[in-house]
Amino acid sequence: RYRIQIVPVLSLFAAYVLLEIFPRVSARSPRAWFAPALFVLMLVMTRPGLFAIDEQHLVSREHIHEAWRWSAIGETGRALEEMSRAAALRPGDPEPYIHRAAINRDSGRLPQAVDDYNSAIAIDPGNPSVRYNLAQVLQDAGDYPAAIREYRKAIDLDPLMIEAHNNLGVAYRMMKDYENAVRSFTKVIEIDPRHIYLVTDDE
Repeated sequence: RYRIQIVPVLSLFAAYVLLEIFPRVSARSPRAWFAPALFVLMLVMTRPGLFAIDEQHLVSREHIHEAWRWSAIGETGRALEEMSRAAALRPGDPEPYIHRAAINRDSGRLPQAVDDYNSAIAIDPGNPSVRYNLAQVLQDAGDYPAAIREYRKAIDLDPLMIEAHNNLGVAYRMMKDYENAVRSFTKVIEIDPRHIYLVTDDE
């Protein structure tokens, strides 16, 4: 119901390659490839999920695109509904939660954005970008200790994430921890000496 099968076409193509093309390479035994071709054909035909396109993923993507269209015209409620439909279709996919978190953040719904980013992290804990985005929301909310923890987790996953080092320095500065702030800003320069974009308190 949810899959578009392309296996039969690939099976015929594999059989053609093995029966028609490979024998030309081996002129001594033109029929030597018949058994391997039959084996590959049977293997592919017994794997119905192989090379299949997940229709639920396509529908989920459509809901995400529709959500951003609603968001662009200020219809936040409808945008969030579309994102929730995308998440319901693929509960194991972090992407709908990431997009919904961004819409929640843009509309000032910071607690909901934090919840969505945490949902995405529960699915994909090794994604440094999600940790970084969560830290930004926490920083927006004024929870600097929590933001610092998330920035550091993002850096642990991606030590060269310059934005995380930069914003970590800002969070430390807001906590009046100037020593660590200087250390973070210095790391930014070490990663990229040409980097001149240092976030200020107002950002």
